[in-house]
Amino acid sequence: MANADLSYALTGYPLDKVVVFDTETTGLDPYGGDEIVSIGICDGYGNKLFYSLVKPTRKRSWKEAEKIHGISPQAVKDAPKIKQLEDEIRSHILGDKLVVGYNVEYDLMMLDAAGVIDEMPPARFDVMRQYAMVHGTKPARYGREGYQWSKLTECASYYGYRFPAHNSLEDSVAAAHCYRSMLADPIWANRRFSDIAAQLKRVPLKQNKTSAENVIHLVSEGATAPVPAELRLASITQGVNKGAPRYECFIDDLCVGVQGYGEMEGIGRLFMAVEQEQFPRSIKCQAIMTVTAGKAKCTASITEDGIVPEAIGGNLSNKSLPISGERADSPRDIECNSKKPPRVVARYALSALILFTALYGLTEFEPSISWLLTEIIVLLLFAFVFKWARGSSK
Repeated sequence: MANADLSYALTGYPLDKVVVFDTETTGLDPYGGDEIVSIGICDGYGNKLFYSLVKPTRKRSWKEAEKIHGISPQAVKDAPKIKQLEDEIRSHILGDKLVVGYNVEYDLMMLDAAGVIDEMPPARFDVMRQYAMVHGTKPARYGREGYQWSKLTECASYYGYRFPAHNSLEDSVAAAHCYRSMLADPIWANRRFSDIAAQLKRVPLKQNKTSAENVIHLVSEGATAPVPAELRLASITQGVNKGAPRYECFIDDLCVGVQGYGEMEGIGRLFMAVEQEQFPRSIKCQAIMTVTAGKAKCTASITEDGIVPEAIGGNLSNKSLPISGERADSPRDIECNSKKPPRVVARYALSALILFTALYGLTEFEPSISWLLTEIIVLLLFAFVFKWARGSSK
């Protein structure tokens, strides 16, 4: 399955509506005077859209930051100021798009502090945070759910990509690669799907005269618990949206609710469908019906998983991930293929020696307090060294 479809299924945005960006700056304090010295933007496929050096308006030097990204005051002395670039930056980032980045909140705060944007885009995806939740290293100092955040180079290496770091455009392309790779990573994608599946499977329904009468009749007959039902693909029969596709819910041959116009996104994401011919003709569901003060209501809950789990599972053995650049060994490969390092072997040997000393002491039994204390100390020392050796081998 195409990653564009998985992007839409798992985030609600296909890759052609994904924009990835990164900045290099004079420091780490967006609202304390630090400024942007370069910005790079690419699309969800990694195609480069925009890059520019930026001349700060307040800062005259940034020696610590320069050591990291190599952009000096001399390099930006003839570059445009951020105000000269804001229209083009806005054209790429704002609108109905998913804004992706590595620590994207920081980069957006830099744009906000510079006056390029007035508010944070509502749809954002932070690769750094999402990666930490499934592949982060423990123990955490500041990450979520027990994981530390990793560097972009570490995340990219895990997904088989190497690049010249601390160049805003190359960092954007690397973050786009990591985003696409996460869509094809069953560990992250299955977790994401489990978080959104219930939302996608819930189908609110509207009532017309016929469906309302059917609901009232069925409820009067005792059909209050979830009832096996079927969503059938149909079309709107009247009004300005006549002919537009929608689903209608049936219990046997009784219609108990219909979708409104433009409410097929959840089903579209669940079945990775965009065009009408891609939507399934029939979907199994359960109907939950109520009648309150004579008003009929019905909600459908889809009982099928759609095709997203199959698409995610298919990517487990899919070798055609969108990888560019030199492939690097992933931490998982290194862990599986490496032998225990010499230090670990030495620690196990020390543990064995201490244990031997304790056992030998038993053969020299002497009923005294000093002998007993010596044995206890030796055994405690063995337990400590053995635990130390085991922890180092993990």
